[in-house]
Amino acid sequence: MPNKINLLGQTEKKKRSESTGAESSALLPVLLMVAYGICFFSLLYYPLTQEVAQKQQDILLLDKKISEVPEHVKDNKTSTASLKSKIDQGEASLSDIAELKSKRNNAMFTLASIHNNIPDEVWIDSLNLEGNVVTLKGRSTVSEAVFNFNKSLDSLAEFKTSKVASIAGSGDQTAGTPMVEYVITIEMKSIFDL
Repeated sequence: MPNKINLLGQTEKKKRSESTGAESSALLPVLLMVAYGICFFSLLYYPLTQEVAQKQQDILLLDKKISEVPEHVKDNKTSTASLKSKIDQGEASLSDIAELKSKRNNAMFTLASIHNNIPDEVWIDSLNLEGNVVTLKGRSTVSEAVFNFNKSLDSLAEFKTSKVASIAGSGDQTAGTPMVEYVITIEMKSIFDL
């Protein structure tokens, strides 16, 4: 058997064992930092994985609910077109109602304005409304009252113009006072002019 010869000597062995101990003690903090980093990363990563898992469960539930939807509801192209046409019809009806309402309000304002300005000596026998023209026919005991009535109507903001179309003696008498017949035409402003 061959003999082993120690060429390094006793002192060198000791130095070598000391140097390996120093290297291992320097490596320990690095390993601890790596372990802490792994723990820290896993603590941060765990909630994210839980959130992803929850989202996946939510998607599965939604897929299940979608599969439970009846086929006639899924194919909503025809129902969408049907709803759109009903909405269009409703909007057309609303615009018709708004137009009728504005005409009614316009006629009401016209009647109220005429009523508030008529003198005691003037009577209205008929009122005709065609488009934006009002024709008043009536009688009066004083022709000057008809002209004053026309003047007050002409000064109102809702009327464009007011003019006496005709005035003539009727031959009728009221309590011995001769009567005159008149026709007044009033052109109303459009709603957009007010």
